[in-house]
Amino acid sequence: MKKKNAGVEAVDKALQILNAFSEKREELTLTEISKLINQYKSTTSRLCASLLKFGYIERLPSKKYKLGNAINRLINVYDDTFHINDLIQKQLNFIKDKTNETASFWIKSDNARVCILKSEPEKDMRHNLILGQPRSLERGSSGHIISTYHDLKTQNKNRVLKDEFSISHGEIDPEKASVTVPLLSKQKTLLGAISVSGHVSNFNKTNTHNFLSILKNSRFKLEKQI
Repeated sequence: MKKKNAGVEAVDKALQILNAFSEKREELTLTEISKLINQYKSTTSRLCASLLKFGYIERLPSKKYKLGNAINRLINVYDDTFHINDLIQKQLNFIKDKTNETASFWIKSDNARVCILKSEPEKDMRHNLILGQPRSLERGSSGHIISTYHDLKTQNKNRVLKDEFSISHGEIDPEKASVTVPLLSKQKTLLGAISVSGHVSNFNKTNTHNFLSILKNSRFKLEKQI
């Protein structure tokens, strides 16, 4: 077997060790793991030592290995994330039904913002969003919210912090408008931005005020649930 020492390769091999365990192979010897990941036993032993250190595998009295408690912690985090997303999606559906406009949830990703959840009304003139598509942090109400709460340069930062919402009319597309509120954790860090968007003609003063009230209500419910 050819020995490889690249840093990324070591991570790959450590993950391969975790993937080696299954319902039919809940416990494995060092030799079995070494064969499964196609590595020297000495290299496999060092990789296992690191995984043992952080609790991702355990060593039994029989000297066999099995998955450790750290995996359960990751599963719980994974389940919690899906639980939170499910709660947010339900509110987005509620917002869409109440406003008859597109409701969406945005987060910061690298130097951009991306929509990760959405609910769109069944009408021809609506704001169609592509999940996961990077958008500018500098423009749009959700961009202003995310930039403000990540302490990035943006328009009217102090006012956004004071009002806890942002409104945008034709800033990106002359035919689109949006209003956005932040969703905060108990520690007051930004989880993401909840937004209503649609054709600018539907975002007059009265409608925008109503949209904002609906957004604030959903935000309040989510922050109590999360």
